[in-house]
Amino acid sequence: MAAFLTRQQIKDKLKVLDRHTSFWFLEHGHNDTFWCLFASEADDITENVGPHERDWAQERIDAILVTHGINPNQDIAPCDG
Repeated sequence: MAAFLTRQQIKDKLKVLDRHTSFWFLEHGHNDTFWCLFASEADDITENVGPHERDWAQERIDAILVTHGINPNQDIAPCDG
């Protein structure tokens, strides 16, 4: 069984996701490309946290979207590949 990310590792990945979100949103706007990039990196975080960290990590991911003026609860199209 693979080890889960530590809280510090999660925080570090969230900082990177926040920086990437700024760039992707400027580069792609609010389109499918943005969402696929964001979802891929966010999934890399949520799939590697322990059950006790999952809700906290998801709240932080949602907060990143809100900070950038994006509704985290909207429906998005599935990504290809």
